Amino acid sequence: MTIVYLVAGWLAGIAAARAFGEAVVWWVWLLMGVVAAAAAILLRSRDERAALLAGSTALFLLGGMAYTLATPEFGPEDVAAYNDEGRVALTGRIVAMPDVRDTHVNLRVRAETLEPEGDDRHNVNGLVLVQAPRGTDYAYGDMVRVLGELNTPPAFDTFSYRDYLARENVYSLMQYTFVEVTEEGGGNPVRRALIGFRQHADRTITRLLPDPAASLLSGILLGIETGISPDVREAFNAVSATHVIAISGSNLVVLAGVIDAVSRRFVPGRTAAVLTIGGVIGYAIFVGADAAVIRAAIMVTLYILANLLGRETFGLASLAFAAFLMTALNPLTLWDVGFQLSFLATLGLMLYVAPMQAGLEQILTNLIDAERAREIVGGLSDMLLVTIAAQITTTPIMAYHFGRFSIAAFPVNLLIVPVQGPLMILGGIGVLLAMIVFPLGQLVTWGSYLFLMWTVGVVRFFASMPFASVDLTLSAGATAAIYIVLFGATALAMAPTSTRERILSAASQLWTVKLAAGGGLIAAVLLLAGSSSLPDGRLHVWFIDVGDG
Repeated sequence: MTIVYLVAGWLAGIAAARAFGEAVVWWVWLLMGVVAAAAAILLRSRDERAALLAGSTALFLLGGMAYTLATPEFGPEDVAAYNDEGRVALTGRIVAMPDVRDTHVNLRVRAETLEPEGDDRHNVNGLVLVQAPRGTDYAYGDMVRVLGELNTPPAFDTFSYRDYLARENVYSLMQYTFVEVTEEGGGNPVRRALIGFRQHADRTITRLLPDPAASLLSGILLGIETGISPDVREAFNAVSATHVIAISGSNLVVLAGVIDAVSRRFVPGRTAAVLTIGGVIGYAIFVGADAAVIRAAIMVTLYILANLLGRETFGLASLAFAAFLMTALNPLTLWDVGFQLSFLATLGLMLYVAPMQAGLEQILTNLIDAERAREIVGGLSDMLLVTIAAQITTTPIMAYHFGRFSIAAFPVNLLIVPVQGPLMILGGIGVLLAMIVFPLGQLVTWGSYLFLMWTVGVVRFFASMPFASVDLTLSAGATAAIYIVLFGATALAMAPTSTRERILSAASQLWTVKLAAGGGLIAAVLLLAGSSSLPDGRLHVWFIDVGDG
């Protein structure tokens, strides 16, 4: 558990630095962190609890330093320094797969030169999100010349597009532009090949299946969600089932299982493990490597490495390490909604599935024989208990971000989650086969079509019901309070009996003292207020003439 406490301190430090803003400079965080780290080292052999507290404090302070250093300060060489100064001519290279939307194409362009209107050309660097007009074939690696206004991304009342892009190191936005491709075929050849393969797979899915099945399968397998129609997306939002569309840990677990099972038939176990890790990492990069995918890839890789080395894995430690690694590379990841949902859903599975299994098995054992009870619990775990556990930890953060609470989320997830595994396997194999022999791939892919339409049908049915979701807006403070109570109660329940009794006894005494003190204080205030209103110290009775009353 040591790494869990240390990482908790690190994440709290990042959050605190955001709250403080520029009030504390990075070297102050560093200086205090070094002092706390030295204290942890000195106390290690004397008092383990004090050393752990000092170590967590050190990570808290270093996390604050990491966030402060991640906040950019733009100079003349940064393209963002020229934001909001009018029209410019920008040249740069497309560094990501073009994101095709209904009215435009989003291009991530790494700027190389910038020529403000009426000024000289400057050599610059930095990423710019360019909203280019449709009608031109853009590709990763193309060199482009862009004419338009260079602006700071906007921040709205309920959503900050500026913060969203900043998490991806994008601080400049160009809309309503004229874009000219001046050179084709640049960039990293490996990444270009991966992106080309991803686009080819997306086009193959479009040929294989009708919508909405095709766009849903592209989202599940490739992480390409732009083809999903607004009404289908809104239905998934209404019943809190958007996690099915997004690439998540379940995708990587299924992929790792398939690669491991196939590779072990041809190569030794260690080689199969290496191939599985390579496949997981390659797939994470292939589908875009967003925060939720990277978190899942790290955890799956740690699990495979532990099995390879003959070591037992501790889920909370793996989750904590994944969170630390991701936020160390980019502290702003902590505010990525996908990362938060993925992290909390995984945490819910780790904390609550096993206790619920044990509790349900105990209840069933009182009614039927133990062996039959274990079989029933095992069959319900993947459908019922996993769904409940994930809902427990993700519902508050979803209400905070999306302002709604779905009453239908539980039955929907209970009905659609079990079919996602076979859907992915049949869909993935079918697409690969179709890229080689189209009719054969089409035959296999149509097996996944049944699961896809089942998913869409269930979601649409429940989304159309009255009160499928209700508006529920939680403030940041209320959301934090809910999680403090939830995880505090969970930690208390998981603590040893002696520790739990000691904590409850201390809390009871503290509560009794505070209740007595609070009651006495209230009585004293009332007496003081009453006596101060009677300067002569006597009781005064007033009779009011109200006529016939």
